[in-house]
Amino acid sequence: MDFEIERATYTIERNMPRTHYHKHYEVLYIYNNTRTLVVGDREYLLDKNTVAIIPPFIPHLTLSGGVLPQERLAINFYESYIHDIRIALGDDILNCAGTPCSVIDTSSFAEKFSSIITELQNSDSETERKLILCTLLHLLSKNSPARTKNEDAGEIIKFVEANFGERITLDLLSEKFHLSKFTVSRYFSRYTGMSLPKYLNSIRVINAKKYLRDGQKVTDVAFRCGFESVSNFDRVFTNQVGISPMKFKKA
Repeated sequence: MDFEIERATYTIERNMPRTHYHKHYEVLYIYNNTRTLVVGDREYLLDKNTVAIIPPFIPHLTLSGGVLPQERLAINFYESYIHDIRIALGDDILNCAGTPCSVIDTSSFAEKFSSIITELQNSDSETERKLILCTLLHLLSKNSPARTKNEDAGEIIKFVEANFGERITLDLLSEKFHLSKFTVSRYFSRYTGMSLPKYLNSIRVINAKKYLRDGQKVTDVAFRCGFESVSNFDRVFTNQVGISPMKFKKA
């Protein structure tokens, strides 16, 4: 078929056993809870705020997010299905399907996105479906800036550096940047040479030294820099600097 739209609900955990690919484009949307999309060496966390566009011949699979039920919508279509409209528009609406795939945050246009999806599901006219599908692709194209692994990693690292005083975990970063915990963890190892906890502690100690030089109390600095306790702050600081926070402050 040139076009197919399928909505399915998983009430039991369902993991694809191996990667597969299509000759068509696939738009994948998760209505509730989460699923993980695996493309090559990357994992993407899909939820109600994201949509994935997978181009033809890209090996991929999806895995259960562990929380049930999971409801997903898959829109499958060949380029030939919308070719005439695409040419008439004079706009490459398929640039939303990046390589190897695109995962787009829909939260800023959620209402419009939902409305178009509903129209597409309820349409009985093939011509109308083509137009609605093109409208959807145009919307996604406008909101899908091309990103590289370096840019993803850079955004995550900048967030950690700007929010070092908060409680930052792999779970939080995974949800915020719509990437799996495995991918986030690998980014830190690859681009900083450290795990997330070690990098976070390094940033916290750098800022703690600045606050101590300014004359702030050790206790205040510990909690301002995101440490759970003064004893934990003392241990991490001493390991990195070679002397305790109190001795550093006096020196």
